[in-house]
Parts: sequence; C-alpha cells; structure tokens
Amino acid sequence: MREILFRAKRFGGSAWVYGDLVRNPIHGMTMHIADGKRRAKVILTLIVPETICQYTGLTDRTEWEELSEDERERFLSGWNYEKNRRNSEGDWNGRKIFEGDIVMYTGSNSMENGHAEYRAGKVVWDAEKGCFDVTERQHAESWEVLQDCSVIGDIFDSPGLLLEMAERVAGSGKG
Repeated sequence: MREILFRAKRFGGSAWVYGDLVRNPIHGMTMHIADGKRRAKVILTLIVPETICQYTGLTDRTEWEELSEDERERFLSGWNYEKNRRNSEGDWNGRKIFEGDIVMYTGSNSMENGHAEYRAGKVVWDAEKGCFDVTERQHAESWEVLQDCSVIGDIFDSPGLLLEMAERVAGSGKG
C-alpha cells in the first residue's frame, strides 16, 4: 500500500513536522499534523497551512554516509510500520521526496562534453496531469528526474536555491 504522508512547518517555529493531515472542525480551517508514531496517543500540532507538502512516494539517491547526524538521529527515532519496530541503518533507502523540495539531477545531455551537467528543479503537483512534476527539467521527463535525483533543499528553508542553481548553470555556459 502507498504511504500517504504530509509535512508542514510548525506554527510559531521553523521545525518540520510529519504525519497525517487533519482538519480540526473546532478551529475552522486550521490544519494539524497527527504524529502516528505513538499508537495510544495522537498528537495534534498546529501548522502553517501554506507550508503543507505531500510525500511523492519516492526517495532520492542520498546514501546513509551523506546524512548529517541530525538526519540520522531523526531517521533512527522513526517507526518502521512494516517491521513493527524502530528504523535501523539498514532500512535507509534515501531521503523522502516531498512536494516543495528542490532536487538536483543530471541533465539529459549530461555527458556530451565529458562532464556531468547538473540541473535543479522544484517538485510540484500537476493537477492537470494528476502527478508530481519537476519544474526546470528541460527535455527529461519528470519520472526520469525523480528516479535519479538528490534533494538539496526546499522552497521554504532555501527560497533562493533554485535561482542560485540556475545562475550557476548559466555561468558555466551549460544552459
């Protein structure tokens, strides 16, 4: 079964929270993230609705050794529902790719000049196509990009990153 997961920024803070999206009828359109890790207790966390991002169901190519200590600790403290236990290092298969993430990938004409040509794009939901899409992807199809990319940031924590990457590509004469 496909994992349905959301993330959003905690209201009044800058931390991401992950879980199920819940609309609270008492607070009108206020959104909450319910942390399903605790079985007997659901924790509702007030979030900033504009930062809600859905998980695509895909992971990037980031290796365990490339993670920061904070990312490793966060992963190891998570729950593996399939195996009914906490995550272990062996469970790692890449960073989860969310709507709003900025991904880096190798361009479709990458090896023409003997060196990799890196590009970056933003993960978005395309309602017309009914699928997640990647902006700035030139000739590559979104599924190709999403299957072989690295998450390098997101539009909330790194708002200038896409422009910076585009300028870097243009400055190198590869645009």
